[in-house]
Parts: sequence; structure tokens; C-alpha cells
Amino acid sequence: MQRPIVHLDLETTGLSTVNDRIVAIYLLKVSPSGEREALDLVLDPGVPIPDEVSRIHGIDDDRVHGCPRFENVADRILEFIAGCDLSGYNLTFFDLPF
Repeated sequence: MQRPIVHLDLETTGLSTVNDRIVAIYLLKVSPSGEREALDLVLDPGVPIPDEVSRIHGIDDDRVHGCPRFENVADRILEFIAGCDLSGYNLTFFDLPF
């Protein structure tokens, strides 16, 4: 491994990349030396989280109240993943489009 790899996992308000929003993002960076660093954020999506979705990931409207919006942490996320390769389950079709 030549570059760090970041494993990405999102929780969202639903499955639509057009209508739904991110409520949590977890990033685990693994360096070539094996050192690990995590960034774990709960976000206010700016829209209600449907009850059926909250039952899946355990994040509800009360939990996101007062949390930052994605646009307020985007620079922090970009800085965290800079120079890294990305990995994740269904990364190409779900996480990255969000």
C-alpha cells in the first residue's frame, strides 16, 4: 500500500441521492504503516428523518438537533481524505453520489 486508504460509510434520510440527505458519516483512514484515524460525524440533514429510516440506523430528529450541516463540515472531510484512496461497501453507487 503506497497511500492511505479511507473507508467511508454514510447514513442517510433515505435512498434517493436527489431528495435525501446525509445524517452521519464515518471515515476510517488507514495509513501504509497501519496507523488508524477516524472521523465520525452526526449531521443535521435539514429535513425530517423518516421513522422507518431511524429504525434502521438509530438516528432520529432529536439526535441531529444542534448538529452541524454537511456544508459546515465539508472542508474538514476534504482535508481528512486528501491524498487517500477511498473504499466502502457500495461506494460507487450509494456513498459517492450522496
